[in-house]
Amino acid sequence: KMNVGPPYYNWLFSPIMTLLILFMALGPLLKWGKDSVQRIRRMVWVMLFGAIMVAGIVGLWGGSIFGAFGIGVSIWLLIGTAISYGGKLLIGRSASTPANFIHRVMQQPAKTHGFALAHFGLAITTLGIVAMSNWSVVEKQRLKIGESLQVGRFEMEVLSATSAQGPNYVANQIELGIRAHSNANPVRLTVESRYYPVEKEVTSEGSMDITLWRNLYAALGEGDVERGWVISAYYHPLVSWIWGGALIMSVGGVVSLSDRRIGFSRRGKAINSLPSSGGQQA
Repeated sequence: KMNVGPPYYNWLFSPIMTLLILFMALGPLLKWGKDSVQRIRRMVWVMLFGAIMVAGIVGLWGGSIFGAFGIGVSIWLLIGTAISYGGKLLIGRSASTPANFIHRVMQQPAKTHGFALAHFGLAITTLGIVAMSNWSVVEKQRLKIGESLQVGRFEMEVLSATSAQGPNYVANQIELGIRAHSNANPVRLTVESRYYPVEKEVTSEGSMDITLWRNLYAALGEGDVERGWVISAYYHPLVSWIWGGALIMSVGGVVSLSDRRIGFSRRGKAINSLPSSGGQQA
């Protein structure tokens, strides 16, 4: 009876996820039943300082308050997870040396590594979602050969137009060149508009250029040489991080499940009895 769209979803989901991430960073730092504010105060200040510093830089550079806040929340989780995981490995303690680092890692139960992977993965996914939500760009324009449009910090130019014969279709192919600035070598994408005579249908085949930091996607609309073609261009920053973070979370789940199944968590002698090599800390 009610149509719930993206605005309602964003309004409801964002505050819930923000609270979840804030407590996810704090939870592993607490000791059940025997903790105090004084003990965790220093760690909280480190997390808060790092989150505010990064959020401030992003706010000045990216021009988005909500984007800066989302990035800050993600950094809060990253730092909190690093502090918690490092504490379990005794990073910075006298018994912690580069020589016994691998041994210290293997001494931890699998669920410890699974927790760290899951929390790191969620932080990375959140970074990707925040970047996509606040800095993605979509442009649509009719272009002739030699003309270009601006999408984000990239320029997309129509280089050539050709026809091609497929097994059961005829295609118009448009080659696009994408530059980050005028003197850079262009990335080339080929988009198609296919006509299937038997079905009498027209479809559009897009093209994508994927890197660690951004995805560029282009699609071809109607047009011809005289009038030009309608080109749709999409700039999606950090979209690969969404899927990469999800994969890391999945690996964390598998590692945690292995805790009782494969003996990865078998402990050796106590960490405090590890030999020290010259007192150098890891």
